[in-house]
Amino acid sequence: MACHFLIGFDPRVLQAYNSVMLGRSVAESGYEFVPGARMRATFEEVGPLSDWPAVAASWNDLVVDPYLAEGARFRKRRFAVYTADAGGRLDRQPHQPHFQHEARRDAPGEPTPEGIHRDGVDFVLVLLVNRDNIASGVTTVYDLAGSPLGAFTLTDPFDATLVDDNRVAHGVTPVAPLDPARPGCRDVLVVTFRRLPQ
Repeated sequence: MACHFLIGFDPRVLQAYNSVMLGRSVAESGYEFVPGARMRATFEEVGPLSDWPAVAASWNDLVVDPYLAEGARFRKRRFAVYTADAGGRLDRQPHQPHFQHEARRDAPGEPTPEGIHRDGVDFVLVLLVNRDNIASGVTTVYDLAGSPLGAFTLTDPFDATLVDDNRVAHGVTPVAPLDPARPGCRDVLVVTFRRLPQ
C-alpha cells in the first residue's frame, strides 16, 4: 500500500518537492525540517490526498523486520523502490524498506537501532505518517565530525526532514509509550534518493 503513495503522484510532484525541500537550509546546513502543514499543502498543489487515510492505515499491515537481532520485534517494514527520470516517469525497482517503530511498556522502540548514521545515498526524506502514544523520538542531525547541528521531533502527519546524506549524519532517540497500558507507534515513510550512474 505504501507503493500507492508514490504511484499516485504525477511529474509535477518533483517540481513541488524541489520548491519545498531543496531550500536554503539544505544547501547551507545539510538538512531541513518542513512542518506537516507546509508539506501537505505542497503535495496538495500536485493533486488531492483523498487516498491518504488508506496510505496511513497500510502501516498497520507491515511485517516484523527480519533483520533485527534475535527476538527483537520493535520495527516493522515493507519495501518499495522506484527510479525517476528527468520527466518524472517512475519505474518500480527491487524493494527497499519502509519502517514502523513500535514501543511497548517492556521494550522501547528504536527508530534508528544503528544509532547515529548515514544511509549511503545522496538524500534521505523522512516523512511522518502517524504518531500514536509516543514520547521522545527526537531526530538530531550531526556534521561529519559528530557535532550536533540541530534537533527536532516529527509530531504531526506530514512533518518531514530532508538530509543531504553526503554532508550530515542523523539519528533518532528511542521512543516509549506515553500510556504504558497500550502500545505506541511512530510510522514514517523513508524515501532515499540516489543519483544513478550516467
